[in-house]
Formats: sequence, C-alpha cells, structure tokens
Amino acid sequence: MLGLVKWDLFLKKGKDQFVKSDRHPFLIPNIPLFHHSNIPIGVEGKVRLFGVESKPDLLGSDSLLNIYNSYREVAPMTKPGKQSNGRKLIFLLLSVVVFLLSACGERPYITPSCALPAGVDLDDALAHSQKDLGHLECEVLFDSYYERLIEVAKRDPAMANKRKFSDFLQWSNAEGIIDKIQARNYYNRYFNTTFMSLPDEYNVCSSCSENTQKDLGFQLEAELGQKEEGLLKACQDKNAYYAAADQYNTIMLLLDATCAACRN
Repeated sequence: MLGLVKWDLFLKKGKDQFVKSDRHPFLIPNIPLFHHSNIPIGVEGKVRLFGVESKPDLLGSDSLLNIYNSYREVAPMTKPGKQSNGRKLIFLLLSVVVFLLSACGERPYITPSCALPAGVDLDDALAHSQKDLGHLECEVLFDSYYERLIEVAKRDPAMANKRKFSDFLQWSNAEGIIDKIQARNYYNRYFNTTFMSLPDEYNVCSSCSENTQKDLGFQLEAELGQKEEGLLKACQDKNAYYAAADQYNTIMLLLDATCAACRN
C-alpha cells in the first residue's frame, strides 16, 4: 500500500499538514500539488535514516534539513554515481519545499484607503462603511463615517432608514467598534425624540449656574438640529420631529423656571 497507514494519508497538526508513512520521506511518491492547502510540509512515521530506524516523529522543514546534513556525512561511503544522483534529488526536493513554504507567507498586506462613502444610495454607503470599518486603521474615523452616512440618507430619505441605522449600529457594537452606550447615543441623537444632552438631574440647582445653563442650552439646540437631520430629512418622519421640537421647548421652559426658583 505504498507504505501508507490504513489509507489515512494526511495528518493535520494545527494549520500544518503531514503525510503518514513508514517510508523514508524522500521515497514517498505522488505528493499532491493541486492546491496549496493540500501540500504536506512534512512526514509522520518511522523513518529509516541510512539503515537506522528512528522513532515516530513529525518531520518538518528543520527535520528535512537535518536529514540532508546527516546524508552528507555518510554520503562519501556510497558509490560516486549514486552519491551524485542522491544529492541532486535531495537538493531538488528541499528547494521545492522551501519554495512552497515561502510562497504561502508572501501575501502582501494592502493598507485600506478609509475613504468615506459617497453617492445617493444608503445601502451602498452602509456596505462600503462596514467594509472599511472592518479594518483597525479605519475604526478611529467612525464619527466621520456616521456623519457621512447621515448625509447620504438625506439624499435617499425613507422611513426604513431608522431600521438601517439601527442595524448598522448593532453591527458596529458586535464588531467592538463602539460600545452599547455609544450605539444608543448615536441612534437617539438622530432618530429618537429623547434628548441625550439632558442630564438626569436637570431640575436641581447645581445645574443652574449661568455658564452651566448656557452650555446646556447650546447642547440641546445642537441635538435638536441632529434630530432635524435624522428624523425630518433622512426619514421624512415629520410627526416624530415635531414631537422632539415640542419636547425641546418644554425642557427649556422647565430649565428656566427651575433655575429662576434656585436663584431666589
């Protein structure tokens, strides 16, 4: 059976692959070369090294070189013709093995361009963004990608855009690009009537200093602009946007009243 053990021809150890045989590794015929994933890089089995039987072992490229060096030490005892032919055969086989091993590791890494999406089709822009953000080099530009996606959605408005952005943010969280709190914040600022800029304890006097109240007013106004872009322009959800605008006016009135009471 050509020295093969129970027709179990290959042994995989990790990502490497070996031929099982009790023959000398250079005497195993028909090594398959039809695909790089099937190329064995060594031999497992009992090896007869010039009349000495070794214990079963895995023979990789280092072992093949050791065998070759051992062969050179004992080769002068062989006949000149056989010695020359044997050396040529060993050199040829080692050259093939080294070439195959080096070829598998020479795949050049292409640095991603991290180009922001463009066009008027939101689905295409989302697919482009997911492809780019799959690279570490592009993750730091997530804010820029998200803002550009909003711009594309404004040129491709639809109520379904809410779900598309929700799915995109869930994917970004699953990929470890943003955490759950960030994902919720990105969505609510553009597609929910809830104001994320409003602190949980906005009605206490500690939030009513002149500078704090002014900063909070600027933040709420900016978020209302984000809801206009998301709810009104990207999704054409007028009812949701008008509800958000009413909530903004109510918050500003309550904030003024609370701070006026705290100052008295």
